[in-house]
Amino acid sequence: MKIAKSLIETVLPIVVGTLFIVGYFFITDNFFREPSLENCESCFPSNLEYLKNIIVIVIPLSLYQLTIGNSILKKYNNSFKASSLNSIVFAVSVTGILVIANLFLRKLEWDFYPVIFLILVILGILFTLLIKLCRKMIGNKFIN
Repeated sequence: MKIAKSLIETVLPIVVGTLFIVGYFFITDNFFREPSLENCESCFPSNLEYLKNIIVIVIPLSLYQLTIGNSILKKYNNSFKASSLNSIVFAVSVTGILVIANLFLRKLEWDFYPVIFLILVILGILFTLLIKLCRKMIGNKFIN
């Protein structure tokens, strides 16, 4: 019962939020293409790329939220401060992992990291709000 509660209250809102974000790009790429680029198939990502993006966003964010995020939210009683702190810790940890990976692989320019950090903070706030909304909607239907 505890696993089902964790999946419904934490993982499900993250999946729904990710589907909205990646779905926006999927719809704009597939339905609103420019006619001049119609012949170039390599200009648009395949459906497998969208699936990989969803998996890359959902799995680490769910693991982070289940391990670190929930403890931060419980410590500060689900306040606005906790949501902000949770989002900033998430953005710092993921950006730190990307910086460490970049030191070894040299894949991304250093100028993109402030933008990546801001996007991750916004994603963290969005997903934290979705998780809180889902927990309020479900209420106490699941008893610990």
